Amino acid sequence: MEHTQIGDNEPATFEQAVRKTGFGKFNITLMALTFFGICSPMFETTNMSYIFASAQCDLDLSLQDKGYLNSMVYAELHSWNIFLFVTGLCPFIAGTIFTFLSESPKFLMTSGKNEKALKVLQKVYSKNTGNSPESYPVKELVQEKEVIELTDVDPKPKVKIINGGISNIGLLFKSKYILKFALISAIQVTFMASLNMLRLWTPQLFQALEDYKVVNNGSTSDLCTMLSVLRPNPMTDSCSSNVAKPDAYFHSMIVAAVGVVSYILTGSVIHKLGKKNLLILTALLGALICFSLIYSRGIVITILLISLFTSCGNICSNVILSVIVDVFPTSLRALALSSVMMIARVGVVSGNIFFPMLLEQGCHPPFLVVAGIIGVGGILCFFLPNTENTALK
Repeated sequence: MEHTQIGDNEPATFEQAVRKTGFGKFNITLMALTFFGICSPMFETTNMSYIFASAQCDLDLSLQDKGYLNSMVYAELHSWNIFLFVTGLCPFIAGTIFTFLSESPKFLMTSGKNEKALKVLQKVYSKNTGNSPESYPVKELVQEKEVIELTDVDPKPKVKIINGGISNIGLLFKSKYILKFALISAIQVTFMASLNMLRLWTPQLFQALEDYKVVNNGSTSDLCTMLSVLRPNPMTDSCSSNVAKPDAYFHSMIVAAVGVVSYILTGSVIHKLGKKNLLILTALLGALICFSLIYSRGIVITILLISLFTSCGNICSNVILSVIVDVFPTSLRALALSSVMMIARVGVVSGNIFFPMLLEQGCHPPFLVVAGIIGVGGILCFFLPNTENTALK
């Protein structure tokens, strides 16, 4: 662990300087402001799942149609305009809020702009402690030397930015980083594909359970029997869905609530277990839970298992992003993050197109495949570098 004591006139590293800012109002405000940013992708990717229950009969949607719609952007359902408008507010609010935030001091230090970085840290210190910015104990920051230097304003800033971006792409695919990038990308593909194959179909699965209850006078059975209503019946042309009751949406709220609790628990144990161990544990646990869904009986047990699996998937897909922050230097971090997420989303699209095909084959294939995918991700995590207690590059 890097030492934290610095002399009065001794330059401070980023870790030393940021510790001196303390924890207070700024940190709490920053976490609160990220709420809208977190909600944005969740609303954008999930809202279509809640439309299926009402629209499947009107639009004559097959399982495969739903898979395509879960994967692609869909519009012009006029009766849902208000719903889509509300879900679109979060990214707009998040984007507006983020324009008022200061630049990352770590990025500024990497760019050679130590004076600006120091001013940001002084502002954070002042907001956290209530003291004046001038009383911030750090007076000078260490000059960081990066392989890729992002220069200050010059006569040709746009050319410099483009050249710097091209250089970063080349550096990312050099031998020093390419294996780590490929490994993390493969892991994130397994995590996001398995999570969203089940998560985006959860409202439809819950609707199928409610439809089964209506058809069978309120009685329930094992999950595989109840999901039989999803598979097309060649003996009938009628389409019916129990859209009057909000129970299916209430079940989804329970899944989301369990996810919130899981994030709180993760924050309390991640430093004890370490990111790598946490990823392995949650991924393999998620595989076991998904496999157990095949044998679940009753709606309550099914909701519990789906809630736990979704929580495991969310934890894995988010913790792996913090590994990217540790592994790649600041000059490559944004590029690595965006590239990994782009590759992972290809897996999500493919998975959601493939999932309805599995559902048509029966109950076992979809859950076995999803369990296998996240299980593979957990096994790949054994090859991740241990990044605990390492300074940011």
